Amino acid sequence: LLVVVIFAGWQLFGSAPVQFVMSPTEVAPQAAGVISLTAEQEGILTITDLPLLASDRQYQLWLVYEGKHDTGAIFSVDAEGAATVLVNGQRPLTEYERFGITIEPAGGSEGPTGDRVLAYVP
Repeated sequence: LLVVVIFAGWQLFGSAPVQFVMSPTEVAPQAAGVISLTAEQEGILTITDLPLLASDRQYQLWLVYEGKHDTGAIFSVDAEGAATVLVNGQRPLTEYERFGITIEPAGGSEGPTGDRVLAYVP
């Protein structure tokens, strides 16, 4: 069904959907993550197999542009290590140079301080 929906969107809008596939790090080698852009240019982050964290920690998505880190989302995962969250950037997501997810204190940090678990670098 997902393939049909993606194909239908591609046919409707005349171009393939934009996706940023993230690569795992040694901290979470089994993890997977994808940021997909909707037709309205909203970003949806889909995560699987991230480790569960202590209650005083959360994951934080970083959007990097010209060396500066914007927060895209702060989130926790379910019992299976999965999450789907809306990505909020200060600019269109296609303008960012790379993305990363780190482990941060609950509520997030001003900049990345914890271990990186997933990264997208073109």
